[in-house]
Amino acid sequence: MNRARVLALVAAAAIAPAVLVSSPAAAAGLPQSLVASAPDEAGDRAAILAILADKNSGEIVREAARKALDGTPEDMRRFLAEGLPVARLTDDRLRVSRLVSSGGPTMKEMAWKALRGSEEDLRRFLDEGQHFARLTDYRISASRLMSSGGPTMKEMAREALMGDEDDLRRFLEEGQHFARLTDYRISVTRIGGTGGPAVKKAARKALDGTEADLRRFLDTGQYEARAKDAVNVNMNAKAKAKAWAKTKTKTKTKK
Repeated sequence: MNRARVLALVAAAAIAPAVLVSSPAAAAGLPQSLVASAPDEAGDRAAILAILADKNSGEIVREAARKALDGTPEDMRRFLAEGLPVARLTDDRLRVSRLVSSGGPTMKEMAWKALRGSEEDLRRFLDEGQHFARLTDYRISASRLMSSGGPTMKEMAREALMGDEDDLRRFLEEGQHFARLTDYRISVTRIGGTGGPAVKKAARKALDGTEADLRRFLDTGQYEARAKDAVNVNMNAKAKAKAWAKTKTKTKTKK
């Protein structure tokens, strides 16, 4: 036997034990097919667990991922290769559909357009378009409140429009209610200060109540109170005229 062949056989004999020991499945005497699939199964399981841990994974993806984990290695491979893209597309369509239901005019229009488009249109809308649509609808709502509201509403809406999306959302969710209540109270106080007894009484009662009480006073209550004051003034005028006439009669009788 030549020298080169001897060296090759020695090297092979030295390497063989290390290869066998490095694979637990092989060392346990498992079939070669299972030895090859064991690393893939572990990797597939880790990938699915990462999908479940991702907060951006939708409900359809999560449901399919959990089902795959409870299945066979083939179920996990099939989910990652085929089921995952389909589940993600379904989740994307659900997200866009919900934005159609809950969004403003711009959001509805852009979401409907995305639903009628391709998978790429859906993804682009969710990644970018929805944020533009939401900001646009916020600005439209704040602009309308600035146009129709009282002094406080106008001031706070103008300030929100000069800010960012968070400023607009905070104004629409909280600020507008504070501004409206403040303007109601200012109006009721002013009307109560210049009205008659019935108006003053109704205004004080409204100021002690809720926002609905203030609005009711401004919408109808002040006019009902003014009518009462007008009746009282008229009755007082008649009473005074009658008293004056009676006094004049007495004066003539004495003469």
